[in-house]
Amino acid sequence: MKKNPKARIFKTSWINKFANKYHICDAMLATTPELISNKKSCINLGGSVYKCRIARKNQGKSRGYRIYVIHKKKHHFFIVTGFCKSVRKNITPKQETELKEIAPFYYKLTDADINKLLQNNKLIEIE
Repeated sequence: MKKNPKARIFKTSWINKFANKYHICDAMLATTPELISNKKSCINLGGSVYKCRIARKNQGKSRGYRIYVIHKKKHHFFIVTGFCKSVRKNITPKQETELKEIAPFYYKLTDADINKLLQNNKLIEIE
């Protein structure tokens, strides 16, 4: 029987700075595959872009954070941007379109491409 490969979750360097600023730990970001499978925590915006809710400590998901994930390949999740719900309500339609336009870049990445981005600190893998 063939073993399913483990999900690989990546964050951009921008998300890494955002997460550090707001004390969002990698363990919270590592729940991305579960968030995407839970329709109450994540919305498919189309074009392989998902908007996911992450709870803020002691305040819940409605006052928490929103992260945007590109997920096309079966086991690859790319967390590309996000915001605090207390700072803004949502991204603009233009920003949503831009996310959908950059999505093909991420889901066409080969393992060699990903390794190069990891080496250049453009992506950070969440263990």
